[in-house]
Amino acid sequence: DFILPGLSRNHWVHDHTKSHRNRIGKCGPFDCPAFHRPIPKAESNYTFWAPDGCPNGKQDNYKEALGQCCTLKYVCAQTCGISFQECFDTFWECAERACDKFQQDHRNCLDEAGWNDMRFLLKERREKLVMLNMPKDADICTAFHGLQRGSCDCVPQAEWESKLKARFEDHFREHHPDKVTKKGTFKDKKFWKAWKGKRAELFFKMVMQSKDKLVKNTDFSAEDEQKQMEEHVKNVKRAQEAGEL
Repeated sequence: DFILPGLSRNHWVHDHTKSHRNRIGKCGPFDCPAFHRPIPKAESNYTFWAPDGCPNGKQDNYKEALGQCCTLKYVCAQTCGISFQECFDTFWECAERACDKFQQDHRNCLDEAGWNDMRFLLKERREKLVMLNMPKDADICTAFHGLQRGSCDCVPQAEWESKLKARFEDHFREHHPDKVTKKGTFKDKKFWKAWKGKRAELFFKMVMQSKDKLVKNTDFSAEDEQKQMEEHVKNVKRAQEAGEL
């Protein structure tokens, strides 16, 4: 069942008691052109993807335990309108729960999670994991905005609320028909209003509940450093053209 949202967390808060959470510079939300706002693409026009497990690291026992966390990370980053902070927190909360099972190897498991955190958002497997070739903050934010751009439609601001609601109702008709009327509108008249300000998080929750239908497992190929750099240059150019840098 869907529960009402709690209070929002402060944007980009780093918990100093959790030193294993690698710090990443602040990354703002994806923005549409002037006088437009983003809504999720129709299901027929976008397919969520995620690797089968975590792509980076070498400890297979940890990678299996952390697999769900990596799925959460990639799907979250593709959820239109969601904040980078939400995905950062979601990944690490999942990883910390998974690593609690390893007791004496708890720290090693968290280190493995660090090689698969929000710094790594491209569809690639890193074979050389050394601090010298870690993605820079600007690269990470560009990758995040690239995923958002691919999963969002930009609609006129004046039509945003109605079109966003219609997109959600389309999803409910397909995956949760018991929650909508015969006309396809929400049965609970308070439901839509209750999630105001947290609708991207709601959509993320909805996708994960139907991930077997909505999320495609994708093979991540190992990319050499030259290919990674070429991909980065393309992302930067796209961001510059869109006025994000």
